[in-house]
Amino acid sequence: MLFTYRCLDEGGRGRDGILEATSEETVRAELTRRGWRVVRVTRVQADILPEATLPTAGPPRMRSQRMRVDSAAPLITPPAKTQKAPSLKSLALFTIQFATLLRANVPMSRSLAALAQGDDPAMSQAAYEVLTQIDSGRPLSVAMARLPRVFGPVYVSMIRVAESTGALYEVLGDLGEFLTRLQNRKSRLLAALSYPAFVLLLTFGMLAFLITSMLPRFLDAAGQTGAEVPALTKAVMALAHPALYLVPLGLVVAIAIWWYVARHTPAARLFFSRLIYEFPLTGYIMRTDLLIRLCRSLGQMLRTGVTLDTALKLLRAGGTGYHKFDAALQTMHEEIAHGVEVSQAMTEVGEFSPVLLGLVTSFENVGNLDAAFLRYSEMTEQDLDNYLDSLLQLIEPFLLAFLGVVVGTVMLAAFLPIYQLMQRV
Repeated sequence: MLFTYRCLDEGGRGRDGILEATSEETVRAELTRRGWRVVRVTRVQADILPEATLPTAGPPRMRSQRMRVDSAAPLITPPAKTQKAPSLKSLALFTIQFATLLRANVPMSRSLAALAQGDDPAMSQAAYEVLTQIDSGRPLSVAMARLPRVFGPVYVSMIRVAESTGALYEVLGDLGEFLTRLQNRKSRLLAALSYPAFVLLLTFGMLAFLITSMLPRFLDAAGQTGAEVPALTKAVMALAHPALYLVPLGLVVAIAIWWYVARHTPAARLFFSRLIYEFPLTGYIMRTDLLIRLCRSLGQMLRTGVTLDTALKLLRAGGTGYHKFDAALQTMHEEIAHGVEVSQAMTEVGEFSPVLLGLVTSFENVGNLDAAFLRYSEMTEQDLDNYLDSLLQLIEPFLLAFLGVVVGTVMLAAFLPIYQLMQRV
């Protein structure tokens, strides 16, 4: 059977041609494998379709040679299945590589087949499942939407708009850059918060070693001489009593049980939201990081062509993790739906900085809201990096001083009995 088709390639150019196949589904699968978006497939009765019947309306189109298609067999063997979701780093790398392959005019199916042979098992499995869905004739956005653990609603929505505009690899490139910046900032935040935690853990580890191992030996040596144990040494030794370790251990177990039982209740979510985003010092960092992610996501969606109403719905769908920002997005959405300008709705919310409000007001007047959100995210990201650098420079001497005081106190408690013994000699 013969079929005529009309498609859009990766660059948005129209392509018309003829294929000989056993069914319409086979034709759609073959065209999708080439990386084209199918607009129309029509079966024709004639064995040979005259050249004059090819569509000629619109811009010049590239015509395909007639060929025979028998099946849409898988290109690769399925990777090993895993229940683990891919990391943000793996998703960013997949997105960048996918965009690079499409930009080099590699067909979509071959690109996904190559990506399905990657080093990350979880991402390879996701690429293979997307490839399988595409070979079945489904669009890329639909295939990705069937994997919500890998491709979030914002990701899928941007891909859906990119398919309709024919700018798929440009949008994938923007998404890859966004995910890479998000991963870098996440790593930087973890490094900034983990450094003080590591120093404190090292301090208490050394303290436990000195109290439980070193100090008793000094006391045994002093006790054999009959010398009186100093008050500082007694106080430090009291910390080695086993009963004292049961208190923090029991507290940790109680918190873990409470978290496991109550984490799905609104009260528990509200409590942890306030604990994470309103705690002094670290709360400012977490709130700023969340606002950067929200503004960048919103700006990227608007730049791609997603409407403001849809973008706000997507941001609200999964929740931000911070109850105040969730309420702010809901209020913004409702106000804008009633015809209120974006800048006025954000001002009434009261959760956004004056700099962001100023940018939104200025760019809204020229119809370029995406630039306002993206520019604010870039500016604030740089400010947050500088703040983290300054914070680490201030915290480091205090941590070292704390380490010196704790270790020095334990060492003094250990050597005081020996010193008093030497004084008696």
